[in-house]
Amino acid sequence: MFLRSAACESQNALAFCLCFILCWACVATAQDTADDLFPDLDELGNESAAEETPGDFSAADGADPALDDEEQEKLTPEQVLEQADQSLEDGKYLEAISRYSSILNHPQFSNNVRALVGRGKAFAKLGNFDLALNSLDRAVGAGGMGKANPFALNERGKIYLEIEKFNEAVLDFEKAVEAFPTQVEFLKNYGKALIKQGAKESQLGDFEAAANVPKGVGALSTVISNLSDLLENPAFVDRQELIEAELSEAYFERGIGQLLMRDTANALADLENARERAPENLEYSDRLAAGYFQRAIEQGQLFPADPAELITNYTNAISTLEDTIEKAEAQEAKEEAGGENADADTDAEQASQPSRDQKPYDTQRIPGLYARIASARIELAKYMPTEERAEHYRVAIESCQKTLDREPQFGDAYLLLGTAYRMLHDYGKAIEAFSETVWLSGSNEARFRRGIAYYYQNELGLALRDFHTVHDLRTGSKDSRAQFWAGIVHMKNQDYYDAIESFSNCISANPRYVLAYTNRGTAYLKLGKYDRAIKDFNEIIRRQPSSSKGHQLREVVYQLKGSRN
Repeated sequence: MFLRSAACESQNALAFCLCFILCWACVATAQDTADDLFPDLDELGNESAAEETPGDFSAADGADPALDDEEQEKLTPEQVLEQADQSLEDGKYLEAISRYSSILNHPQFSNNVRALVGRGKAFAKLGNFDLALNSLDRAVGAGGMGKANPFALNERGKIYLEIEKFNEAVLDFEKAVEAFPTQVEFLKNYGKALIKQGAKESQLGDFEAAANVPKGVGALSTVISNLSDLLENPAFVDRQELIEAELSEAYFERGIGQLLMRDTANALADLENARERAPENLEYSDRLAAGYFQRAIEQGQLFPADPAELITNYTNAISTLEDTIEKAEAQEAKEEAGGENADADTDAEQASQPSRDQKPYDTQRIPGLYARIASARIELAKYMPTEERAEHYRVAIESCQKTLDREPQFGDAYLLLGTAYRMLHDYGKAIEAFSETVWLSGSNEARFRRGIAYYYQNELGLALRDFHTVHDLRTGSKDSRAQFWAGIVHMKNQDYYDAIESFSNCISANPRYVLAYTNRGTAYLKLGKYDRAIKDFNEIIRRQPSSSKGHQLREVVYQLKGSRN
């Protein structure tokens, strides 16, 4: 957002970086641009009236209804610009476009940067990014003396961010920062663009571009430091709310960058800070919940894991998601009521209202929020006392049902639903849910989990069919887990040769799958192939020296052989 004030050269750098004035010079040129740059607006009647007389800035559709024709004709260009700015501020975007165009249609004001930028912003608000960029391209080149206008660069960069042209956004913000290195908004947008560009390019395999993420985090750290200083500056006491809004966004964007860098501890601190400063911003809550979940997953991969910290992070993720859903549903209800409940004063409704520059939360994401709660509940149950697990699975089932009530073909919700039912040993319902996922998306993960449910239902043939489909050497589909479970089915059927083949395929796909050595060695033992069994049990001992399992199994083989080597 633009932070306007009557800033002057005597103010210090921090004051200037927050309170710069947009000195939009009316650049007079000899260029003949009287022709309408946007002929598609003619049908709206927005600009034709502006061409009637060279001195008339009334712009019929942009005229102030509170003024009569004579007063309107006496308006100066600066007054028309002020009207246009107010229309833009009030969300009257077509009216703003009309007023800006009434200025730009006069040759002597055809390159007025303020009007070009304002019109570009209005077009962007209407979703017409091509016309927005057209206007802003002209504004960028209107800086004079061959220099690009930094304020226009900043606005154009924001549009490039919106349409996910991150390389172009980075270049624009970089040039704007070069012109005004201490300008907070330029630096904040630059850091944000670097993070988004680095994330996108690294996903495409350009790992050098990933270096832009920490670079962006560094830029945002400077922004946070400068804004934090301004909060302590008595000269800006009347701008505390504005500074807080800028600061919360900077913390949020830096937190996103730190998540990408796997620096989840610092990321969570930043995302929590952003949410605390702007609790009405549901995007902040959404991403904070994702951060808690990511942190818990990372901790679960550690050995040994800290169960208390895992439980805390999953619990925080769930409570944050529940709060986000409550506010999102309040926003949704208000949208559906068409604003009729504007006077409602419940905390949830008030908290769900976005600020003027904040986009409303996309309530179509609510089904996904419920599904994420289900996923967190299922994961959390693993670390809870046995007697408490069933309740978490039941709540997960309720969350999945809420997802499916809103979006009946949400495949992941069926997958989670099936998992919760399986953990409650309700294998029939688990199979139904997994089958629905397979039907919707052909998910191999659902087939694998369905195979396990079939196994516990003693439907061994159906279980093998699913496991073999998931791990199909003909199609190149390899899944060590599926082959392991196929081996378990063969063991139950006492088909030891087939079991050995399945466990061998499992080991081939994942040599670190220690349980496969355990079970293959047991199959060799059942067949009286003692040397091969000993070899597998020795492998267990080599890979897990502290485990007693390999030693115990090997001792059994030695006793059966009647000798000790």
